[in-house]
Amino acid sequence: MLLCSLSSNDIQTWKGLSAAKSIRELHLDDLYLYSTIDKSLYTMEELTILHMQFSGLKGKIPEGISALKNLKALMLYGNSLTGQVPAELGDMPNLWHITLSENDFTGELPAEAFKNLVNLEKFHIHQNDKEKTGITGRLPSFKENTKLHMLDVSSNAMTGDIPDDFMADSVYKGLDDQLMDINLSYNKFTGVIHSSTFKEFSNMKLDLANNEFEKASSFLCDMTDELTDWWDGEVGKVIDGGGNGCDAILCPPGTYNTLGRATSEDDGECVECESATFAGAVTCPEATEDNSREKEILDGLYIATAGDQWSKVVNWTEANICSYEGIVCSDDGAVTEINVTSFGLKGEIPADIWELPSLTKVDFSSNVVDLSFEGIEKATKLKELIMSDADLTNVTGIEKAPPSLVRLEIQRNSFKEKEIPVELFSLVTLKSLLIGFNGFSGKSPPL
Repeated sequence: MLLCSLSSNDIQTWKGLSAAKSIRELHLDDLYLYSTIDKSLYTMEELTILHMQFSGLKGKIPEGISALKNLKALMLYGNSLTGQVPAELGDMPNLWHITLSENDFTGELPAEAFKNLVNLEKFHIHQNDKEKTGITGRLPSFKENTKLHMLDVSSNAMTGDIPDDFMADSVYKGLDDQLMDINLSYNKFTGVIHSSTFKEFSNMKLDLANNEFEKASSFLCDMTDELTDWWDGEVGKVIDGGGNGCDAILCPPGTYNTLGRATSEDDGECVECESATFAGAVTCPEATEDNSREKEILDGLYIATAGDQWSKVVNWTEANICSYEGIVCSDDGAVTEINVTSFGLKGEIPADIWELPSLTKVDFSSNVVDLSFEGIEKATKLKELIMSDADLTNVTGIEKAPPSLVRLEIQRNSFKEKEIPVELFSLVTLKSLLIGFNGFSGKSPPL
């Protein structure tokens, strides 16, 4: 057997998995294992691809993973794995894609071990939960990883300057056809962004937002005419529109943009803000103080769902709602997204969230909460509503959702009625509807 996919099943044990020694590609995504990785998996030495994303994995990665010498792709996104990233990965030279994002890893990256991963092309270890420490220490140079073109260490707590020899031996220098996608945002990096580090990459997305950078060097700013293809041509578009090309890489101190850089969109410039101390600022408290009603709604959500017991509460109830963990704002400081997945909410979400005038997306997944759809028609810009693995009991009122709604996910909830809700079939503008694992039965209403 070359490929085995057991994803999205009610599998809760490792028993028997390792018996299939000839499997090359194994997918164990979206399961209910709720355990550490079973070391018997390490006997499957023919594996080249291992997917275990959203599988309920916890604890440290056990010793012995380097026995998987043929492994090329290790995908562990969205679990509760802890401890340091094992240096043992450096003994797996065939690895070209590693995804460790959305876990609870801490400590420094094993920089010396990573030098051995000469085939590494993609490495992801970003986090959404900025309250937890995450990865600390300095950024490795990745000099020896000459094929690396996709790197995401965002939303951790890494510190120090970007190394002078960062990706110095990359095989992609001077090549227009390979996108370099580098995300260093939402850390604590410091110093000046120098031209020598990045000038030879002509096709790049470099996200430096929300760190503690002093500035982009004048040399880098002086050569922006040579970097017009960065960010899918956005640097060039900003220049063509009469803007500062350097701002399209990093907003200077004393300014901000929700992206940390200027864009060619209307009102996409870096806006003046005296309190923005560092380059690449994404918020300005003075710009959002007028949203008193939106703050009242969000603070009401916090109180109604036992916010003092949440596992993730960075900045909630402070003056600037755009700094609340899980909240995304528009350039003018209006709330556009609420993403509180796995925050530990309990109770019922107040229906006045639908009064947020610019709301486009809500995600209340993996919380013990119910939600009322009364008044959902007020959320005239709502596009995505996600509430899987929650405590939703009915969808009464959802038939009044605005026509802008195109995505609805309500898997694994606590519906009282076991027939497929007829209200769902009034949502004629939906492009994606997920209702699995709810125990629904009976005939489907006519579409």
